[in-house]
Parts: sequence; C-alpha cells; structure tokens
Amino acid sequence: MMQAEVARNRAEREYDRLVKLKEAGLVTQQNLEDGRTEKEASGARLSAAQAQLRAVQDENSQVQVRLSKAVLRSPMDGVVSQKNVNVGDMVGDPAGNKVLFNIVDNRRLELTVTVPSREMGGLKMGQPLTFSTDAIPGKTFTGKVAFINPAVNEADRSVRVVAEVRNDRRS
Repeated sequence: MMQAEVARNRAEREYDRLVKLKEAGLVTQQNLEDGRTEKEASGARLSAAQAQLRAVQDENSQVQVRLSKAVLRSPMDGVVSQKNVNVGDMVGDPAGNKVLFNIVDNRRLELTVTVPSREMGGLKMGQPLTFSTDAIPGKTFTGKVAFINPAVNEADRSVRVVAEVRNDRRS
C-alpha cells in the first residue's frame, strides 16, 4: 500500500507540473491527458490497495474470533488425567454439557492409608507423617493428616486415614 501511495503522490505532482507547463504552452493536450489518466489510475490502484488491506484486516478479525472460540481454558491449574474428545469432534453444543477433560490439581495429593484401631488414640488432625512407596524405592515423603474416619472397619478393625501431601515437583 505504501508503494501505491508514493505512486499516487508522484502522479499528482507530475499532473500539477503538466498543468503549469500546458498553461505556458510547453506541453500538448495529449501529454496533459496522459498525466491525468496516470493520476486517476494511480488513485484507483491506491483505492484497490486500501480495499485489499481492509479485506485482510476483516479476515484477520474473523480468524481471531474463530481462534478465541477454539481455545479451551481450564478454570484451574493441573494436569489432564482423562480426555473425552478427539480432534475434529464438535464440542460447541452448550446444552450437551459434555465433559471434555478431567483435570487433576496435583499440587496436593491425597494418601489414604488404613491404621489399626489400636493406634487410633495416637492420631490427630494435622499430625505430620512420613511414608515411602514401592513406586519410588529409597525415597521418603511427608504429609499431614487431613481426615480420620471415625468409624472402624469391622472386618479388620482398622481406621481409614487420609493425609495431604504437597507435591512441589508436580509429578
């Protein structure tokens, strides 16, 4: 578009120069008409370039709107644990309430353990605990008691305890 503006400005200056030269009798009517034609043509080329620019800007706006509708944002931090859609699936039906993803906030993990009921007297909320797992041998983890089930399992006389474990690595 810049080139079209420069060409139009040049054609206008040339036409103005030709008008003055015609008044002085130094150019023919044909030269003046050629200058006017070039001035009008360069103006038309500038208008066409401006129209193309507007069309591209409109198309860009439409693409931005489509893109904003194509991006999914989670209401929480976390990791996708289950995906219920595939590429190309139509998910825009608001009445469907289709669950697209299950997201797990793994900044805090829950550890559920069973404790023999005879140990229940030593348990309290917020109590720190240390544990290890076969999945990562040789490493110990820490957490704190977040829930103690008040009911004893009659089959094995144990109590279910849930501990909250911080996951700073987010693994």
